[in-house]
Amino acid sequence: MLVKFNTNGKPNNQTKTVTIKANTESGTESIRIKGFVTPKAKPAAPNA
Repeated sequence: MLVKFNTNGKPNNQTKTVTIKANTESGTESIRIKGFVTPKAKPAAPNA
């Protein structure tokens, strides 16, 4: 299984849930993915 998350515009702590349909007793299973997205560095102000 491959799960991708687009981090554009989503800095700092992130929590995502992936629901999986499977042949288990309940029929669905969920996994939670937690991570930290490092914000992009802001460009330096031009010298005036």
